[in-house]
This record gives sequence, structure tokens and C-alpha cells, in this order.
Amino acid sequence: PDAPETTAGSGAVPEPAEAPPTSREIYREILRNRMVLTLSAAYFLLKPARYALLLWGPVIVSERLPEVGKLEATLIPVAFGVAGVLAPMTVGWISDRLFSSRRVPPCVLSLGLLTVMLAAFAPLTATGSTGTMVGVLAVIGFGLYAADALIAGVAAVDSGGLAGAGTATGFVNGCGSVGAILGGLLPGFLATTVLFYGFAAAAALAGVVMLPHWNRTAVTA
Repeated sequence: PDAPETTAGSGAVPEPAEAPPTSREIYREILRNRMVLTLSAAYFLLKPARYALLLWGPVIVSERLPEVGKLEATLIPVAFGVAGVLAPMTVGWISDRLFSSRRVPPCVLSLGLLTVMLAAFAPLTATGSTGTMVGVLAVIGFGLYAADALIAGVAAVDSGGLAGAGTATGFVNGCGSVGAILGGLLPGFLATTVLFYGFAAAAALAGVVMLPHWNRTAVTA
């Protein structure tokens, strides 16, 4: 093949393109990335509450509202899922427009809302009101899915940079999946009141570990 062209009269030879990082190098960088590790820890702490409500929602409703039938106990937790549809769209807009594409502030605020509602679940639902149960589950779903969408999605992508976005997202979601396993198991071993206070503590801890990154912006390289 022909030799690469040089600039006329200069004798300069173009430098070779920099080789892309290897998979090992990308993983090494991800495991040393404090923000990725923080998101992973937060997602691990957040995921049990989500899957406990998804998998055990009707059981929890039946326990707190023993007078409702099976069909109603199955339909009431739908409020949790409906809020989960609205929350990511809302918090994404808030992150972009109100916080200049910073992901941590709306995430921490969502975790704060979630902590309060999880801690208030037992006393609020002790009234036996179906409407109260629907409202509490909806607010819990909003706070949980808002934080979930940011942590496992755009915040993970932002933190991984151009070369490691997919790897960072996969790592964060993998850690969350460990928490999801616990979410499916814990309701079978713990009383509902203890369970929700534990979930509230976990959400609060997730917010605390993310708080030092309040002003962090996306990694672009």
C-alpha cells in the first residue's frame, strides 16, 4: 500500500490514532470510579423495596386491610405501578431543566420523599382506609421509581463516560439485581412494619451516600 501522505515541504508524518481502551481497562476504570460505586451501592439499597412491593403487594395490602377482598387487594397496588410510569418522565425533565442536567439533586430529593413515606407506611395504613393505602403506595412508587430511573439509567451513563457508559450501567444494574433478590425474600421473613422501617432506613442511607456528589456533572470523555 502507498505510504501515508505528508504535508508538502514539511516532512511531517501524521501520528497514529490512539488505540481504544481494552475491556479490561474499561472495567478497571469503572471499578475505580467513585460515582459508579456510589450509584451501585445506592441501587442495591433501593431495589429491595421495589421488588417487595411488586411481588408481595397484594399480600401486604391484605394484611393491612383485612376487610378487602382478593380482587381489591390485587388492584390497590396498581397505584404503585402507575406512579412508576409518571415518575421517570417527571424527574428526567426536572433534572434537565431545573438542575442543569445534574442527576444527583433530584435523585436525593426523591430518596428523601421515599424515606418519609416508607417510614410513615405503618401508621398511615393503620387507619384501614383504602384511599389512604392507594395514596401512600402512589407516593412511594413515585419517589422510588424517580430515584430508580436516574440511578440505573442516565446517572450511570453519565458517570461511565463515552467509553464506559454501557459497562457502568451494567455494573450498577447488576448490583441492583442483588437487592432485588432480597426484595423477593425479606417479606417472607419479616413483619410488614419492620420491613418498611428497614426499607426507609435503606432509602435514607442511599440518599446519604449520594449527597456528597450533589454538584457532579456528566463525564464526557
